[in-house]
Amino acid sequence: MAKGKTGGAAMASPKERADQERDQKQSSAQKISVRIDSLIDDPNRSLRAFASANIGAFAVHGITVYEKDGKRWVNMPQSSYTENGEKKYKDIFHPTTAEAREQLGKAVLDTYRQHLEHVQTAQSTRAEAYEAFVQKM
Repeated sequence: MAKGKTGGAAMASPKERADQERDQKQSSAQKISVRIDSLIDDPNRSLRAFASANIGAFAVHGITVYEKDGKRWVNMPQSSYTENGEKKYKDIFHPTTAEAREQLGKAVLDTYRQHLEHVQTAQSTRAEAYEAFVQKM
């Protein structure tokens, strides 16, 4: 903090503010690894998957992937509560910048897409193997 101030809240110098902004940008660009914990195969619901993410040294569980009308989106882990008889939700974890939210959302949706492709390929391979087995009989 700035030198020479006594009492009250000290103001950060321009250099200190620049350092803080740089540190914040670096921390928001931390490596994110995502895994799909489970897929939801219910065409009557928009919930499609539960995911977890490791962001630096922190793990976040309970991230959800939704799809409706051809659009996919990510929700952060939430807790529910009742206020005046109305059910409400509050994020347990959330990115603090739009850039961080976009980075995490993209990582989750990319991993979800790759997971779906992997599952579809595995199902196709099993179906082909079954067909080959049946034809040999």
